[in-house]
Amino acid sequence: KVEKDLIRQENILKLLSIMKTLIRNTKMIYCRIKLSKTNYKIYDNSLILDKPNLKQIQDIYKKYCDHKKFKSVQPLFQNDITAHQVMGYFHDGKMVAFTLLYELDKKNIESLQFAWDYEKPKLRLGIKSLENECAWAKNNGYKYLYLGQDDRYKSQFKGYEVLGPL
Repeated sequence: KVEKDLIRQENILKLLSIMKTLIRNTKMIYCRIKLSKTNYKIYDNSLILDKPNLKQIQDIYKKYCDHKKFKSVQPLFQNDITAHQVMGYFHDGKMVAFTLLYELDKKNIESLQFAWDYEKPKLRLGIKSLENECAWAKNNGYKYLYLGQDDRYKSQFKGYEVLGPL
């Protein structure tokens, strides 16, 4: 038994060493949209919500996470929707998607979290929402819309830029 415990501990230490190496070698790449290079239009069925409903947003978020089959999810809290602007997206009078927007300063805003219920995939709200947020941000005087970590689909948008070192 002692020998098995030692082998298990050695294996755990080896695994931790491998994980540290992977983390060190992982290069996170971030991106943004230069809004002056865009000409998107505001989506008719979207608006910044005055009083976002936490339960409604959590329900959409749960459907989104279930659809994506995420293994680990950080829940949304009341402060998530009160500390940020919430862009709501509507279809047939019902809110079906949202984005949390965070103003970094008067010229820069970040799209923190988008989620939609996927009840009507043909709406293509993932694409439309980002185009809409570009149009809204540009109309509100922002120069850049930050998108967080880079993902291949983000490169299809006009004004897309990969961020380099500081």
